[in-house]
Amino acid sequence: MTQKSRTKSSLLNSAVSILHYFVSLCLSFISRKVFLDYLGAEILGLNSTIVNLLQFLNITELGVGTAVTFSLYKPLADRDENCINEILALHGKLYRRIAILIIAGAAVMAAFFPLIFEKMQLPLWYAYASFGVLLFSSLLSYFVNYRQAILNANQESYKITYSYYGCLTIKSIVQIIAVSTLSMPFMWWLILEFVFTIIASVTLNITIRKSHPYLKKINQNYQSLKNKYRIIQTKIKQLFFHRLAEFAVLQSSPLIIYAYLSLTTVTYYTNYITVITGITLLFSALFGGFRASVGNLIAEGDQRKTLLTFEQLYCTCFLVSAVCSLCTIMLITPFVSIWIGSEYILPRITIMLITISLFLNLHRIIIDIFINGYGLFKDIWAPVAEAIITLGGAIILGSFYGLNGIIGGPIISQVLILTIWKPYLLYRSGLNTNATSFFILFSKCLAATIPGIIICHFLTPLVNDIDSISTFLISAFIIFTSVTLSISATMAITSESFRKAILRIRHLFAS
Repeated sequence: MTQKSRTKSSLLNSAVSILHYFVSLCLSFISRKVFLDYLGAEILGLNSTIVNLLQFLNITELGVGTAVTFSLYKPLADRDENCINEILALHGKLYRRIAILIIAGAAVMAAFFPLIFEKMQLPLWYAYASFGVLLFSSLLSYFVNYRQAILNANQESYKITYSYYGCLTIKSIVQIIAVSTLSMPFMWWLILEFVFTIIASVTLNITIRKSHPYLKKINQNYQSLKNKYRIIQTKIKQLFFHRLAEFAVLQSSPLIIYAYLSLTTVTYYTNYITVITGITLLFSALFGGFRASVGNLIAEGDQRKTLLTFEQLYCTCFLVSAVCSLCTIMLITPFVSIWIGSEYILPRITIMLITISLFLNLHRIIIDIFINGYGLFKDIWAPVAEAIITLGGAIILGSFYGLNGIIGGPIISQVLILTIWKPYLLYRSGLNTNATSFFILFSKCLAATIPGIIICHFLTPLVNDIDSISTFLISAFIIFTSVTLSISATMAITSESFRKAILRIRHLFAS
């Protein structure tokens, strides 16, 4: 595939993802309001709890999809249809085994529902009904929808968005209408959830068959496929440690916050994290479309082209990360004040730490994409070290500095593991070149943010005068434009990779 074609595919995937993100965001605000009014907080809380329980069960997947997607890059680039069919057949067999484990775990979990939902004011069958419908939806991914991996690997994730998630978007709209206008709203919610999950799965599989008509069932048994594609088993074992450590970090952090702080402080912190999560999801939608294109590029084996592409993408990613972070540190406090009230504002130092953590998470996304493209999961010590540093740092620093210390713990691991080790691993084992060039590039990009920081300092009085949505929007536009232009201009002077990235984008839109 040509560089131009890859870039267009990436931009198409990103554009569709961003559109879906904003539509989903709007619908989530509307649906939550409608469901609160017509279903009540108790049912909403029940569904949230059920979703969390299912997320716990789905931990058994632990990277199988990622390993399979990685394994498809090479045969897709070589157009080896037999190999593609065999890998997807192995994928299906692996997922069916995982599904059996999930069903067994769900049965055990359901037996404890009388204890889990002992304090619930609703009839117990509400819990079983919600659990059954949402479990059915989850299991379809393992029994029916697993072949979507080929769309992800072949730079066609936008087809998943419009076929599968498009149906789910329609489902949300129909649910909003049904719940707000019909009697027995909870029953209608369940029925529509069940029916549209089936419709979405059927639509997705029709899209897959149309896009890849050569796909067919392979009659080889599990053991022979497993022996032939041992690399998939190896990657799954490596990813196990990465996913397990990631799960431990994400699930443990709220417990540490609860242990050291009051529930009021936890609420204040959660308000800010809600905004941060929205920014992160938008950022993932923007750059996530490059995953398959990068995998395709790596499969071609041109190391020099891959290195140049990485540096250009990284500079672009760094620019967006820096702009997002500086705008966040300037605007998040007035946003929270307008949104829920000035009494929920956190101290300036806490906001700075939250923003630093945000930046470290954003700028590493391109690094992660290339690491996944190369299948570099062998550093199983790294996620374990990350979990230990994160949790240990949060516990120790939290005991001395409270919320600021708990936020500081993860920042230490983000710097050591995500900002230093991961790029070193990518350059040494993937790009096969000296990692010093990355840290020079990183230093140039970091230095380019200085003009943006200075501009933010001088624009602080503008932020202090925000007292309405209109003044917020005007200030946001001024800050965003000033910061973007200043950092972009500086990076264009200091970084050749950034200049090449700009030229590539100009040529793409000019053609």
